Amino acid sequence: MIKQGVIFSLLFIFIFFIFSLSTFSWGEYLSYETLMKLGKQAFNEHNYKAALRYFNLAHERELSANEPLFYIELIENLRKKQKEEVETLEKEVERQRPGKIFKFKKKLGRKEKIGEFLDKFALKRERRIRRILDELEKTAKQKKKTEIEKEERVSKMLDKWERKVGEKKKVVAKEKKKFPFWLPFLRERAAPKKKMELVKKEEKVVILNEELWATQPKTVVKVEVGGSVTLKGKNIKRFLVVSPEFVEVKRTDKNTLKVSGKKKGYTFLHLWDNRGRWTFNIKVIFPVEIVSAKKKLIEEKVKPFRFNYSADWSSYYSGDKMNTMERKSLSFSQRTEIVGDTPYGKADLSANFSKFKKTTEVSGYTAGLTNGKLGPFKGFNLRVFDTTARFSSLSLPGAGIKGVTLESDAFHKNVKYSLLWGRDRLTCGYLAPGVVTKKESFIEGAKITLFPYKDNQYSFNFAHGYGSAREEYLSDTVFSLEAQRKFKNNKIYSEIGFDGENLAGIINSMFKKGKLSLNLNLRDIPKDFTTVTTRAQDRGEIGGIVRVKYELPKWAFSSDLDVYRDRYLFNPEKPDKLNFDWSASLSFSLTPLSFLRTSLGYTHTPQLLSPQKSFRINNNYSTRFTFLKNKFISVFLGNTYQRNRYILSPSSNYDRYGLSGGVGFPLFKSLSYYLNYSYSWVKECLRGGITSPRVLTTGLRYYKRISPFTSTNFRLSYRDEEDAKGEFSFLAGEDSLELSGGLSYKPSSDFEFFVDTRVRDVWAERADRDAYNEADIRMGVISWWNLPFRWGTKGIVRGVVFEDENGNGKKDKGEEGIAGVKIKVGKKEVVTDKNGCYKVTVRATRVVVEIEIASIPPGHTFSTPSSQEVEIIPGKTPTVNFGLTTRSSICGVVFYDKNNNRSPDAGDKFIPGVKLILDNKKVISTDSEGSYFFSNVSPGKHKVRLNINSLPLEYLPLVKIIKEITVEKGTSYTYNIPLKKK
Repeated sequence: MIKQGVIFSLLFIFIFFIFSLSTFSWGEYLSYETLMKLGKQAFNEHNYKAALRYFNLAHERELSANEPLFYIELIENLRKKQKEEVETLEKEVERQRPGKIFKFKKKLGRKEKIGEFLDKFALKRERRIRRILDELEKTAKQKKKTEIEKEERVSKMLDKWERKVGEKKKVVAKEKKKFPFWLPFLRERAAPKKKMELVKKEEKVVILNEELWATQPKTVVKVEVGGSVTLKGKNIKRFLVVSPEFVEVKRTDKNTLKVSGKKKGYTFLHLWDNRGRWTFNIKVIFPVEIVSAKKKLIEEKVKPFRFNYSADWSSYYSGDKMNTMERKSLSFSQRTEIVGDTPYGKADLSANFSKFKKTTEVSGYTAGLTNGKLGPFKGFNLRVFDTTARFSSLSLPGAGIKGVTLESDAFHKNVKYSLLWGRDRLTCGYLAPGVVTKKESFIEGAKITLFPYKDNQYSFNFAHGYGSAREEYLSDTVFSLEAQRKFKNNKIYSEIGFDGENLAGIINSMFKKGKLSLNLNLRDIPKDFTTVTTRAQDRGEIGGIVRVKYELPKWAFSSDLDVYRDRYLFNPEKPDKLNFDWSASLSFSLTPLSFLRTSLGYTHTPQLLSPQKSFRINNNYSTRFTFLKNKFISVFLGNTYQRNRYILSPSSNYDRYGLSGGVGFPLFKSLSYYLNYSYSWVKECLRGGITSPRVLTTGLRYYKRISPFTSTNFRLSYRDEEDAKGEFSFLAGEDSLELSGGLSYKPSSDFEFFVDTRVRDVWAERADRDAYNEADIRMGVISWWNLPFRWGTKGIVRGVVFEDENGNGKKDKGEEGIAGVKIKVGKKEVVTDKNGCYKVTVRATRVVVEIEIASIPPGHTFSTPSSQEVEIIPGKTPTVNFGLTTRSSICGVVFYDKNNNRSPDAGDKFIPGVKLILDNKKVISTDSEGSYFFSNVSPGKHKVRLNINSLPLEYLPLVKIIKEITVEKGTSYTYNIPLKKK
């Protein structure tokens, strides 16, 4: 305590401190099974003191069990320096063929049993870690990336028209000398900026299943800055983020957490669900920004191929003292990728590399074609080698395969189908350098969707798995039917799945009206129902969830109620009881800078194998106000109450009261300080003991943008825990002092480099903890480069400019072509021949075809659009026709001819509202000045008839009621109608 007090005093005098919630909770898991799991985890992490404690507690729970005694003896033997013999056995196992179980032919003694047990654990853990990491690394899909268009070089394959721009190419070549090919980010700084827009990234989903549990506690999850990852478990009770400045974690529902990346760095996330405690190493990485430049299209040339290289290197050190730390782990991963447009669609090819101690090997590779075009077959997506596939929750919820997937529309987009085949990638991976394991496990399937782009959709899913290496519990064939209906803001989705023996179903509905939204989700999952890759979520449960949300400008309310019955792990004494899990929250904005939030939770599960009844309430008030010339100070206060009761495990019952508070404010422009304090009062119901665990976290943070391209950050934090010995303290039992910093350099969207480092001094607050020091350093780079080649599409655009005599916009028989009209096809110009035809060869992906208006013959106007955008597709010749019609017209005035000279004069009276009929079809009326106008009159003979009934009663016409007129092309015929009084 003297050491802690001295350090705390020095920190408080010379610097300020930072918050770092690094808490662990052990008290809730006191059952025999949970203690054994925790003990094995600590044993695998070589934390033998903690492991021995858990195995002793497990032995107290089950005195007749032999497994805890085995581990206790094993740890004691290891402490007696038998570790070298165990390591010798481990090395012998590593030399065996992967997948083969190491066995002794002779009768095994105590030492050999220890070695064999360790060997099985090591092999099993390594296989599962590789499976899960391979699946996680391949969830991201390729998206379209574009750049500012530049003039392409003169190529031998280009036609004569492209060589005309040779002088311009030389200018571009000179500019490139200023900015070498290998410095694309400098070229971009010199280029004029265009308006850019970010393309939405797809969210990753991680299922907390049996496979992932085997990788604990070393599971790595990567989150992009600005991106998110969804964690789906079973009844997530609580969670804890060690360094909340890097990620934001929000609860979506009782089974789901959403982890969002805030800034580059790394932290740990602990969460507790029905399985136990999960620990995730969250790495926040820089995203690959996918941007597009908006500009007016004239001719869209194919863009050059792009090459991507990214690398991530990290090293971890630990030891009893700073000067005796040794490197414990080293990782170095690299990724290369080539993307570009081709005549057959957007192609991509990528590979991932992992470094071992002596070699670097390919850990994954994939190739794809997006928006493919092969003759009449277009708009499809094709991917080969490493990829992921998903059909539905009850057929193929997700699979990583090494094979092929195809997705396309059909029948005018009224049908969409997906096909896949491949080897299950969960059984493929690198166990050691130079050794690849491949097991006989394959997946194939098809999905057909009717009306995929309409409100009402229907899907049929088929998935089949086969191979000698498949898990026995998995279904070989699964069928499912999906239906979705949308009406206004409401939506209903349902699915029925059949695995050959069991029928499962789910119904999800969403209703929304104004500020109120209501979700009703029903499920019926038999305990033995499985898909072709895993067991269905909510195994054995039948029930439903009602979710209500209501939001107003100043307050919001939400509530979730889950009522269900479990047919898998149920209480045999109460098999027909219902389980309840309810949570609600109410938030209120007192002022624009002050907020009050209350959350409630109630769980009652009498029907489960381990019945539980718990209640929790949390209140939190936060506010912010100004001080010292527009600087903000932030303050929060909170209190909690939690009551847990386990009928079959009274030693796990406790009551907990908690108070918390904190303050934070800026010291300077780039430096801020804050301090948080938490106090708990915990009562152990069985033993009657009372503890008061508390924790103080304080520190400072520094962030500064040194230049438009360079930023740096610094963090210093101190954490002090007190009274952390209790079973329900929910504290790690460690005090720590941590220093971290980083540097980032990003001169453009095509290049970024970063380096981060961290040093931490930890001393034990409890007797079962060890003092240690640790440090890590991480650096990486991501870059995009324009390659000096492109694969352009060469095509022909043809058409005709014709005299559209009937004005229907189509070239009919007998309509002649118009010669001498200029047509622009992209950047090219061509003149129509004597028959009005034109033909142009272009090399582009899309072009705009338009008429030069100045070249249109006098008296003509368009009967078709004056420009059209055309896609150039290999093997196809798009036709763009333009129709022109004459601007002939008939016009005149209806007037009272006072001087009887049959000509309108200044003294005559012009009559409005008189109706005239052209060819017994078109009817118009004279305006307020007595004028009428028939436009777009075709050449030839026409009849204009005066509607005598529309004349005022006192007037009579001085001309015939029907006038036959011959209109010539491009002329305007004037026909005036004089009147006289009766």
